[in-house]
Amino acid sequence: MKLSKRVMVLMAISLCVCGVAFLTWRTVNRLVSPAGPQVRDLAAAGRQHFAKFTVQPLRTLDDEGLMKLLSQGKTDASGKHSDAELRDLAAATAEFIRLRFLQDSPAVYREWRTQKGYKQRPAEILKAVGIAYNWAVWTNQRGKEPSYVDLTDLMDGSFEASLNGLDGKARPVNISTDAEAFAINFYREDRGHPAPMLKGIMGAELWLGNVAASPLPLWEPPHSRKALLSDPGWMRCADVGVILEGATGSRFPWVFTWIQDPVDHRWYLFWVTIQNYDGDLPMIVY
Repeated sequence: MKLSKRVMVLMAISLCVCGVAFLTWRTVNRLVSPAGPQVRDLAAAGRQHFAKFTVQPLRTLDDEGLMKLLSQGKTDASGKHSDAELRDLAAATAEFIRLRFLQDSPAVYREWRTQKGYKQRPAEILKAVGIAYNWAVWTNQRGKEPSYVDLTDLMDGSFEASLNGLDGKARPVNISTDAEAFAINFYREDRGHPAPMLKGIMGAELWLGNVAASPLPLWEPPHSRKALLSDPGWMRCADVGVILEGATGSRFPWVFTWIQDPVDHRWYLFWVTIQNYDGDLPMIVY
């Protein structure tokens, strides 16, 4: 099956009970019926392919080692970039993975986000996605939901708990080390030219599948996507794809989308997506 368009993103909120966490969905444009066998075949083909890869525990890698692995991702030939940009992008991705998934202090993570210049997402957006309910679930206070949870309480209550749903199915613990397990796209996005598909060596079908889930972002870059698409009307972006293994042994493609600030030229994390999976996933905040 051949994908012909860039992923079309839909945001929806799915609330599940009975121990399954609240999840923000990002759904790829449907190429086949959602219940059809071809959809299941994409996820099954991904599982079979990803199972072939050698993995290494993330905790055995420092930032430099992780950066070297990420840097080997096949880059799209059409996306012009310098060696320095590739290094900076890999370093930023490695730093995020370590600070969000490999250390236990929400305060350290908050400080990193703040020092890098990220802004808290507006309170009305966090309210709209029902974050108070999630906080009550994560902190075992269901039925005592406050009207709103501020960022500090939210991060303290959900930093580790949000990783532990479904026995840590989507909690990154191992990283695939094969060259196929990495892909990088540099691109310019504007309203007339959406982002290209991530292909790498494996191809878009295995990287993207047809269903994706996005963990819930609590922070945004200093210049938002909306602002940049309004003025100057375009963004310089990059996608970093890597195959990560959760605590239960499930392997998925993770795609980290970055925006390059037009003023200081630093890379800022915009979006994180878990691709080409089937079944349920816990929600992870970041």
